[in-house]
Amino acid sequence: MPNQPSGLLVPAYDYPSDGDEAWNTLTDVGGILGAPGQLMVVVNHDDGHFDSANPDYVTVIAELKGVCASILGYVHDCYDNTKEEPPLCPRTTDIMGDVDRWFATYGVDGIFIDQMRPDRVQHAATLVQQVRNRHPGAIVVLNPGTIPSEDFMGQTNPAVVVIQEGSVFSEDPVNHPPTFDANWPPPGWVRDRAMPAGAASIAAGRLAIIGHTAPNPEHVDYLIAKATQYNIGWIYAQHVTGSTYNPLSSHLQLLGERISLFSRLGCLAIPFGRLFSYLVNYLLCAIRRMTSQFVTAARRRT
Repeated sequence: MPNQPSGLLVPAYDYPSDGDEAWNTLTDVGGILGAPGQLMVVVNHDDGHFDSANPDYVTVIAELKGVCASILGYVHDCYDNTKEEPPLCPRTTDIMGDVDRWFATYGVDGIFIDQMRPDRVQHAATLVQQVRNRHPGAIVVLNPGTIPSEDFMGQTNPAVVVIQEGSVFSEDPVNHPPTFDANWPPPGWVRDRAMPAGAASIAAGRLAIIGHTAPNPEHVDYLIAKATQYNIGWIYAQHVTGSTYNPLSSHLQLLGERISLFSRLGCLAIPFGRLFSYLVNYLLCAIRRMTSQFVTAARRRT
């Protein structure tokens, strides 16, 4: 399907302890996606307030970069500093200090800014511009967690925006309806994107949805179907075990296989399809890394 989501945005807030199977699975998923840039991983070392590099984060970041995942450092905006939640909110320090620390300490590819207010358009636009000015080419992902205005999307270009974050499944749909139910999204510019005739003035690669409490593979397929219907490029589906929220979902492997370029081409259904995917991704990733190194070296010479 040409409008099927093309990438995973993974809020990997678990601590990367040695031998953690979930983090190994995440690296494996990067290997099967089939093309560099299809996996964005948000790492969260003390909400960006760390003093020095943590060896465990250094290790997992290196492993993920080895499969050409894009690494994003987590920071929070405290809803433009209107949230009261000590000791993190309201902020007492400049958010750009946290942003710069991520780049200087871990060499990340970009920044994930959580707790954005969708009605503070100029504030969001300024943050995006500041990050891009200080770190040219950086990926910026904003998370208002709800559908912002078209003006917000236009002013924050080229940032990726999480336009919906909520439950995919509910055991009590009457009192607690799932976010991505039949009535989603409400009228507006997102609904107008509905395929096959929808307009897509905002690129799919700028839109993301994150679904929580997706207990079964069927809920993953439902989330992908919603993203396909509304031409949304980035997705993720969490899961729960009992009452425990799992940032690194047990659906990781399934998500990777569902949106893999090679899966769409039918390559994963043939013998050695998965191995073929790994090999091609490895070669593409190596080319990407070498190109990046050449560009960096050229910039330094000038």
